[in-house]
Formats: sequence, structure tokens, C-alpha cells
Amino acid sequence: MNITQDQKEILGKAILTYGHEAQTDMVIEECSELIQAIQKHKRNENAQTLANLIDECSDVIIMAEQLIFMIGEPLVKHQVDFKIRRLKEKLENN
Repeated sequence: MNITQDQKEILGKAILTYGHEAQTDMVIEECSELIQAIQKHKRNENAQTLANLIDECSDVIIMAEQLIFMIGEPLVKHQVDFKIRRLKEKLENN
């Protein structure tokens, strides 16, 4: 997902305000909430569980972007590119 430069600045400010450790803990918390939302939606697909799934997915994306910022975007991008190339090869050989 592509975020704007303005959004990156906001995420950077959040990291400076709350700190690396707190934001890393938030990544864990949001991932856990997404897992729960996925399970609930799988059990009972309806508008409410879908809305919750979308909400939690959005939270994870925001926190993942902050984690990427903290780790270093070029390092993460390099690994994402590698894994997508590997997936492409698997799909082509299937």
C-alpha cells in the first residue's frame, strides 16, 4: 500500500512522540486484533464483521508502515521484492 509523504510525516511524528518500543508493542497488539477479526468474520460473515475486519486491517497497515519506517524502508523493500519474485516463480512453475 502506498502512503503519501504527508502520511509518512505523521507516522514519523507518532514514532517520535510515543517511541520505538511503544509503537512496536502497538504493532503486536494490532496484529492480534486483526487475527481475531479474521476469525470472527470467517465464523459469521456479515456487514459488522466485515467492517471490523476492514478497520483492523487498516490499523495493521498503519502500524506496519511505522515498523517499516523504524527498520528502514530500503531493507524491507528489498526483501518484499525478493519474496514477490520467488512467489512469481512458484506460480509460473505450478
